Amino acid sequence: RGLNFPLLSDVKGEVSRLFEAYNPLFRTAKRKTFIISPEGRIEKIIEGVSPEDHVRLSAEFLQSRAGTSSA
Repeated sequence: RGLNFPLLSDVKGEVSRLFEAYNPLFRTAKRKTFIISPEGRIEKIIEGVSPEDHVRLSAEFLQSRAGTSSA
């Protein structure tokens, strides 16, 4: 509720496979964050870390980008 962006339900894992985020062993998506610029470019991919580090690394990258514009 109250989200200002769309969510995707990837029941068959098709999208997660396209982004190399599918774990066939467990048939689930891997923890992977794509930070996308307003222009639609992938600025950063964060993966393969603990949940705590994942959040921290995402926040640090976003803070480092605050106030800058992508060219």
